[in-house]
Amino acid sequence: MSEMGYQVEAEEPDLALEAEGLAVEPITQWDLFSARLRRHRLAMVAAGILAGLVMLVVAAPWLPLHDPTERLVDEAGRSLVNIAPRQGLWLGTDDLGRDVLSRVIYGGRASLIVGVTAGILVALLGTLIGSLAGYYPGLPDQALMRFTDLVLGLPLLPVAIVVGRILPEIPFLPEWLKQGPFGIALLLGFLSWGSLARIVRAEFLSLREKEFVEAARAAGASDRRIVFRHILPNAMSPIIVTTTLVVGSAIIIEAALSFLGFGVRPPTPTWGAMVAQGGRLAVRGFWWSLVFPGIALVVTVLSINFLGDGLRDALDPTQTIERK
Repeated sequence: MSEMGYQVEAEEPDLALEAEGLAVEPITQWDLFSARLRRHRLAMVAAGILAGLVMLVVAAPWLPLHDPTERLVDEAGRSLVNIAPRQGLWLGTDDLGRDVLSRVIYGGRASLIVGVTAGILVALLGTLIGSLAGYYPGLPDQALMRFTDLVLGLPLLPVAIVVGRILPEIPFLPEWLKQGPFGIALLLGFLSWGSLARIVRAEFLSLREKEFVEAARAAGASDRRIVFRHILPNAMSPIIVTTTLVVGSAIIIEAALSFLGFGVRPPTPTWGAMVAQGGRLAVRGFWWSLVFPGIALVVTVLSINFLGDGLRDALDPTQTIERK
């Protein structure tokens, strides 16, 4: 038989499989992850809500909104105080005549800045300290873990209240750090990395004994290459999930601090401060000052938690794509 004949015979099984729809294409880890995540309906809905919220708060300066610190007046010069939701004032006004819709949107900027900044800082500190402790057993591990125990032993909310109280009185700090959301975000980040450090340490203690790490070490790979090219990529699943959940926790804690008067300083609006103020107005019948920032806060935190739950399932290698 000719060479062409052998080529046809070799290709015929693949053609037959393709015709019957049985040909198998290689599935990458990204394909598995995206398939699992897409089947997690709550996570996809939460991701859509968060994407819309982020676009809304980022585009806030270019939207036709009132200044969130401006007192609105009518044609006669009278302040529009505690006006119920209506056309033109879709979410009403507060007791100072400020537009609630503008304050909710701009308050979302402050809350997201706190959550995302704290999450990034926790991811960096927790991953760095946990990886060093897990990869270098002995004295470095013991020293880093005792420092981590010290941070974990600090009561988060009381310490945040004390620091939030004295932070604006430190003269050498810049105003953006004393008054804005970044100061609270950095504080929460420095107080919240301990749990992630323990998780990363446990992952590194397990992975550093695996065969692929031993093979890389036998091949002469440096410690830095082993950590960043071999161990850390395999430990990203708990890091991503924990960081996502920290973002939601930081938003809640910032809201609690603002509720108690120790969070972001006025006139910058935050959801926590709005809920605190709206609670006093709601008992007098002005419910919209409490309901709308409260809904924004709850929906955002729930969306972050649902997304974190979906990421956890999608990154779990024991799960199948048919789970959800």
